Amino acid sequence: MLNHNGKNVLIFGSSRAGKTTLTRRINKELGYNIAGVNYYVDAVIKAYPQLQIKQHGEIQCVDDFMHTIASVTPFLAHSFCAMARNSYALNGKKFVAEIEIFDIDKLMPLMDEILKPAGIKKEDAFIFIALANIATKDELYNNLKKHDTEHDWTKNSTDEELKQFCELHHKDAEGMKWQYEIFKKHNFKIYNTSGNRNQIFDKIIEDVKFLT
Repeated sequence: MLNHNGKNVLIFGSSRAGKTTLTRRINKELGYNIAGVNYYVDAVIKAYPQLQIKQHGEIQCVDDFMHTIASVTPFLAHSFCAMARNSYALNGKKFVAEIEIFDIDKLMPLMDEILKPAGIKKEDAFIFIALANIATKDELYNNLKKHDTEHDWTKNSTDEELKQFCELHHKDAEGMKWQYEIFKKHNFKIYNTSGNRNQIFDKIIEDVKFLT
């Protein structure tokens, strides 16, 4: 059966788009449990060494990245759907999870397939959110200096390290624009977090309240 306490929230987006901050706010303000996807991915890697999935720090090329995505996505889909159907596993509460980037074109129809025998539509069980950080290098640098908390690894970085990170991230963001077209195709709710994040997150919180 479906968790009738409302919809669960899946937050997608690139690094530094605000996924962790938003996840914590939804946890604190709306009482959602946090589902730790990174821990789950690490468990899959350790449980299935034959898949030869590389951890984040071991990925050295596009082929490694695509192999990791293709290998982990089915496990992720089954996990999300199982938690949505069996709310008792999370003390009857909804859950929120942050996801860096996965094969959305594979994940979405797979979730449909998994939930169909139970008569559940994924849109009735989940809110799909995508955060797009399309700031310039300078805007990103200023946002990091302004919004980073003690939970962010960049908090204790030097100015030079931050500038180097912003340079690399900007290149990644430019290369990830195609991903947001995929989010649009699957009717994700997309928010640009390169502006005033507090206001943006306030709006997302209100949207989640309304949609559940």
